[in-house]
Amino acid sequence: MAAVHHEYAHILQDHDDFQGALLRYQKSLDLNPLEYKHYRCYGRCLYANAQKIQDPVVKKSTLNKATRLLEQSSSIGGEHKRQEISADLFLACEALSEIAGEQEST
Repeated sequence: MAAVHHEYAHILQDHDDFQGALLRYQKSLDLNPLEYKHYRCYGRCLYANAQKIQDPVVKKSTLNKATRLLEQSSSIGGEHKRQEISADLFLACEALSEIAGEQEST
C-alpha cells in the first residue's frame, strides 16, 4: 500500500495539489519507513511547496523539514543513492541560506 500512496502523491504533486501530495507522502512513509524514496520525494515536495510560501518563518520551518527528510533519505539510500539526493539537499540548503541572508539584512 505504501507504493500506491507514493504514486498517488506524485500525481497530486504534478497537478499542484501540494497539500494532498504531502499527506500521501507522509502516509507512504508511515507505511514503509525503510524506503529511501519515501523520504526523498516527501522532502522534494516540501521544497517545491516552500517556494510558494511567503511567510519566512513558515518557509524556513518547511525547508528545515525538507532538509531532514532528504538527509534521512541519503542515509537510508546508501552511497549509490547519495549523489542523486545531494542535488536535492543542496537546493534546500541554498533556499535556507537565502532566508537567513534576508533575515540578516532586515
